[in-house]
Amino acid sequence: MSVGIMRRISDYGISEDRYYIAAINIFYYIVIAILLIDKIKCKSRYIAIVFCSMFFILTNGPLSAINVTHRIWMGSVKDALAEQGFSEFPLGMESTEKFYNNLTSKDDPKDNVIASRLKVLNSRHDKELAQYIPTENSMRFVTTISGNKNNEEYIIKSYINNSKNSYFEIPKNATQVNHFYKYFNKEDYELLNDTLFFKLKSQKLDKTFRFFVTKQALESKDVRFLETEGAKIGVENLDLTLYKKEEKVKHNYFSIRGILFLE
Repeated sequence: MSVGIMRRISDYGISEDRYYIAAINIFYYIVIAILLIDKIKCKSRYIAIVFCSMFFILTNGPLSAINVTHRIWMGSVKDALAEQGFSEFPLGMESTEKFYNNLTSKDDPKDNVIASRLKVLNSRHDKELAQYIPTENSMRFVTTISGNKNNEEYIIKSYINNSKNSYFEIPKNATQVNHFYKYFNKEDYELLNDTLFFKLKSQKLDKTFRFFVTKQALESKDVRFLETEGAKIGVENLDLTLYKKEEKVKHNYFSIRGILFLE
């Protein structure tokens, strides 16, 4: 087990799951040591103390799995940006495209790991990453690299109704709440590979937010929240008709009814 864990970490780097597995492995060694030491009388007490201590460390503070993984992942992203000569942040669209193309143009395992980490950080709307690569730029190019580029072959039709469970937990940083219905014009959204990107403008803030939702989430009807930097949508109804193959319908349709939370 130890050899396998070390090999995975050596090949692919640290992740939250590997961090937990490595900790469990260490815990097993400590338990074995406690059981083998005759001088320790109340072995179960010491095992319980070690377990509680490790659980606290792994879930809280700077040595927690989330914080350690985040520091290492963001460190690798910053190093990759520095190696490619980028020094002014956040990157623009062209610079973002160049950065991703450089990462994926070589068959380098290290660069592939960084690209994979970027995809995960994007899905979490990581605020530190957004200081270097804006979320909408990053998600767009991650999708372009990892997805199927023949999006014109896709036929998407989805109706999602969450009205029976329309209570939404208010985000901690939300300062404004607005119930809305929005019919999107064609220029307000686009399908890029397996992801639908769309723009929603807040009249109060005079600001446009860019959201995205994956094709998989639409097909599984698992769309209750949509989130981007500074805003979050609690989806009550989402109605999408998007045909790109042989023009089976003459028009597309996309609308959302829900609650918009603004920071």
